[in-house]
Amino acid sequence: MHRRSISSIALVVLIESVALPAIAEDMRVPAPAPGYAPQSAYLRGAAWAGADLRSTELAGSDLRGSDLREADLRSGDLEGAVLRAADLAGAKLQDADLRRADLRAANMSQARLRGAYLQSADLRGANLDGAGFRGADLRDARFGPALLKGAILRATDMRGAELSGAYLRDADLTSADASGANLSNAILRGAELMQTVLDDTELGGADLRGVRHLRCAQLVRAANWERAYRDEGHACGARRPLAPEERLTIPALAEQIVPKDLEDVGSAP
Repeated sequence: MHRRSISSIALVVLIESVALPAIAEDMRVPAPAPGYAPQSAYLRGAAWAGADLRSTELAGSDLRGSDLREADLRSGDLEGAVLRAADLAGAKLQDADLRRADLRAANMSQARLRGAYLQSADLRGANLDGAGFRGADLRDARFGPALLKGAILRATDMRGAELSGAYLRDADLTSADASGANLSNAILRGAELMQTVLDDTELGGADLRGVRHLRCAQLVRAANWERAYRDEGHACGARRPLAPEERLTIPALAEQIVPKDLEDVGSAP
């Protein structure tokens, strides 16, 4: 009997060692069907990569740290949802409602957000490189030092958005309305600014070198545009500040100290 008891115990332990991980695996939050409204708002760490979540109601849900790579969230209701540090790389978010959503430190590189509603959303520190925002509502959204390299921001409503220190190199802001937005210290080198509205946009310390299709008529309507780093072609009648990397070079110092009309005095007969 003693031997049988030991064998029985060993068999139970063996079964548990195999079954429990499988049970734990099954306990992961399953992806809801399109249009479904989950009963619980606590969905942290959900593994929904590639899931079809079109028109799903997730307003106010806690999805922080979730894996939503390539997930289809088109027209989804995510108003006020917590998506902090979630992975939304390549996700389809066209026409999604993300108003007041918490997307801090989220990975949204290459995400598709055409026509999405992100009014007052918090995107500080998010990776939005290559994301497509065409026609999106970004009013009063907070980006802070977010990464937006190569992002498509055509025809977006960016009025009042907070983009101080944002990395917008090579971004496309064609026909975007950035009135009243804060772009101080933002990096916009190589950005497309054709018909971008910059009325009262804060540009102090912004790097505008190499921007495309920016006209002086647009630039001078911004706040503190004279303090933005810009090329000679965008001097627009005001002295250009030296960028940090230019300040210690001899030619740059000479340009600031020696008046242009006296540069050739030494070579005069």
